[in-house]
Amino acid sequence: DDPRTKQAMWRERSVRSVLEIQQRVGLFVFGLGSPHADVPSHVYSGDYFDERDRAIIEREGVVGDCATVFYRVDGSWDIPELNARSSGPDLDTVRRIPRRFCVVSSLSKLTALRGA
Repeated sequence: DDPRTKQAMWRERSVRSVLEIQQRVGLFVFGLGSPHADVPSHVYSGDYFDERDRAIIEREGVVGDCATVFYRVDGSWDIPELNARSSGPDLDTVRRIPRRFCVVSSLSKLTALRGA
């Protein structure tokens, strides 16, 4: 809920080591979440968002998330109200990984796939 929580977590030695590995990884295997999926991922179906968050998702045109980093259909992800507190790698980090393998099921995630 609070970007300061993410900042504190990312200062931890164990988390920093994971962040350093992310800079060297050669393959990223991932799925996509979508607020419009037939079977929503845990981030959407759990109790993570309040009404204000849902309004931000709608207002910002969020079509999906990659490791809880939210993005629009054009691939942009400058949504600080949500992404400042996300624990996943930012999408610039993901884009630098030489090979990316995305696994998606259901046509209801097609827009999320386009954005990714």
